[in-house]
Amino acid sequence: MWEPGQGAGLFARVEGGGSKRWIGGKLSLDPESSVLTTICDNDDVQEQHHPIEEEEAVFVRLSSCGIVICLLALCVATPAVAGPQDPFDDAASQQEAICYGTPGQWSGCRGTGCHVCTELVAYYELYFENHSSCLENNGCEGLYYTCNEACPAPTSADICYGTPGQWQGCRGTGCNVCSELVANYELYFENHPTCKANGGCNGLYYTCNERCPAPTSADICYGTPGEWQGCRGTGCHVCSELIADYPCYFQNHPYCTGNAACGGRYYTCNANCPAPTEADRCK
Repeated sequence: MWEPGQGAGLFARVEGGGSKRWIGGKLSLDPESSVLTTICDNDDVQEQHHPIEEEEAVFVRLSSCGIVICLLALCVATPAVAGPQDPFDDAASQQEAICYGTPGQWSGCRGTGCHVCTELVAYYELYFENHSSCLENNGCEGLYYTCNEACPAPTSADICYGTPGQWQGCRGTGCNVCSELVANYELYFENHPTCKANGGCNGLYYTCNERCPAPTSADICYGTPGEWQGCRGTGCHVCSELIADYPCYFQNHPYCTGNAACGGRYYTCNANCPAPTEADRCK
């Protein structure tokens, strides 16, 4: 099965049982995937097959295509030569191409020196905001290697403390927003991506960080003019009977929730909750 990469003419094919997907120019593989085939530039198609072994990093240069860096479940594809036709000709991709571990830095990465193991910075909600060259790696599995100097060990500056003067709506850190206080603001976490839901506040509310302000009407999921008539309550409360044949709807549209009490009365949905399509059938 062919899957498009980022930019015209760049493709990758994985042979094996694992799932695969492109995210921001990176090919994410399951460990079961055993063979990677990289094909670049429709005018000069080249194929090279390379087994992906557990602890072996594979570096392959294709004459007109680029470099493939693979380590277990993590692959990063970048071009060998930048140019006007280079679909990855941007600062982030160039950083990935050269992001080796820096001697003396902490052991908190795997894959490249910029792929930081998420479990090691879980308490530091501002880490990736403060270190924009670094990427999340959810597949370190306890194996930690030297990071690049651009991705240093986390410090107190990466902790999301409460900001004096902000509202009382968090517990744990200033970015852990108490779920019950934003329950009617379905777009809150979309509008404030640094914030995380905390379902265990138990009525104890403390000062939030400025990145997680008090909810406003902008966080309410109103219907979007021109959208389909399939919601009731808010534009994110999708009438369950209208999507009964689309089991992947909520997986594909995470800001939407089911409403089993529409009673045949359907109103305009939000753009985040569009009419279901074949992609929502999980086929």
